[in-house]
Amino acid sequence: MERLRSFTRPPPKKEEDLRNEHLKKLSEDRVKNWPNTLAAQRKKKEQWKEIRAAEEEAYRVKVDNEERELREAAAAKAYAKAKYLKFENQDKTKSVAASLFTPSTRLVSMIRGRG
Repeated sequence: MERLRSFTRPPPKKEEDLRNEHLKKLSEDRVKNWPNTLAAQRKKKEQWKEIRAAEEEAYRVKVDNEERELREAAAAKAYAKAKYLKFENQDKTKSVAASLFTPSTRLVSMIRGRG
């Protein structure tokens, strides 16, 4: 059984492999903060795209808010106009307006000299 397990286990690491891994880790740690590597340039470009996307989204939100305010103002204006027209088209309002604009018979007769 132990013999089968020995075949499935990875071989023990040699001292040279451990040293190479350590050196590779040191090298990666040094290079990690360099600005002129491909990875650093890629990371910088991704950050720039994220910032640009955030700015564009903020602009779209601003424009959407302005458009919403304009639509609300137009709707309020249309509602006020409809309310006014409904009031003007009522029979009572029409009769009052007609009586204001038609001259009374007494006034007309006074002007003509009959009164």
